[in-house]
Amino acid sequence: MKRAWVASLTVTALAAASCEPGGPMLPSANPPGEIRQSLPGHPNLVQTVRITPAAPASGDTIVVTTVLTNVGSATSQPLEVSICGPGLRGSLSVTDPFARCAGFSMQATLAPGDSTLDAATRVVESGPGRYVLEVNQVRRPETWLPVTVRVRAR
Repeated sequence: MKRAWVASLTVTALAAASCEPGGPMLPSANPPGEIRQSLPGHPNLVQTVRITPAAPASGDTIVVTTVLTNVGSATSQPLEVSICGPGLRGSLSVTDPFARCAGFSMQATLAPGDSTLDAATRVVESGPGRYVLEVNQVRRPETWLPVTVRVRAR
């Protein structure tokens, strides 16, 4: 089984001016396997989701990393965020054969420029094609960010 490990993660904060309330996805700024969006009702909070590798094959191990960043100038409202792996759902079939902690979430407020990171490692079961993987880092208010994943043939 081929394994992909993330050796480093670079988080780029978006300028507050580029984040409209209700947050448009910003596809022109996103490399393959990554999406950024401001949270509905929280225009200064930007969630970035990265899938590594960006185009896995069936049987590959992927790492889903999600970062929530306060790009505004004021402390965020209290949020409930994931701590032991983000929620995952959607049409991409993945398995979770890895041990992880038993925590679920914690309360957090983010000061300007602060961020919180969570990640999950999964094995892709879907065959070649395009799929959607929805990622949930913010438990309350519940927010799911859809990421398109292209599974390639081996």
